[in-house]
Amino acid sequence: MVFAKLFKKKLEAKDYAGALFQVFVIDKLEKTKYYEDYVERWRNSPEFNESKCAYVLYVYEVSVVLLALVAVAKKMPEFDKVFPHFREQALEAVRKGLNVPEVTFDQDVSEAVRNLTTLIFTDPSKNFALSFEWTSKWIASFGAKDNNPIDLWTMAHLWKNSFNQLCRMFDEVKVI
Repeated sequence: MVFAKLFKKKLEAKDYAGALFQVFVIDKLEKTKYYEDYVERWRNSPEFNESKCAYVLYVYEVSVVLLALVAVAKKMPEFDKVFPHFREQALEAVRKGLNVPEVTFDQDVSEAVRNLTTLIFTDPSKNFALSFEWTSKWIASFGAKDNNPIDLWTMAHLWKNSFNQLCRMFDEVKVI
């Protein structure tokens, strides 16, 4: 039902933000077990920090939605109304489930948006190795190691595809 809400032709900004948060952050992390196979392998890394991994995944899921909202808001300014509601949803979850101050969360999201911007908007012909290097550095941030180039490339493209999917979906909706 929440997913169907995302595709209504007209939607209140607050309702749209809530549906986005539920489907593209909470459901993606909790219900689909999207990263479960990777996390299972990363647990073999001696420095792997599972709680930090969960937090980083959360921050990046929030950030990819925000990045897509920024991209669409350039074409459709009415999407600016979604930002504060989406941010509040993301902060509420941090307040309830994590012991992370709001300032730290905001800084982490800003850094994640910058990192995702580099990954998503860098022309692969100008830096072919970016997908491998970016992903390797990203997973190292929570103590994991993965040297498999297919895994690294796939993970980078999961982020790129999430962004593209969101942008395509936003083109179908009018926010009121």
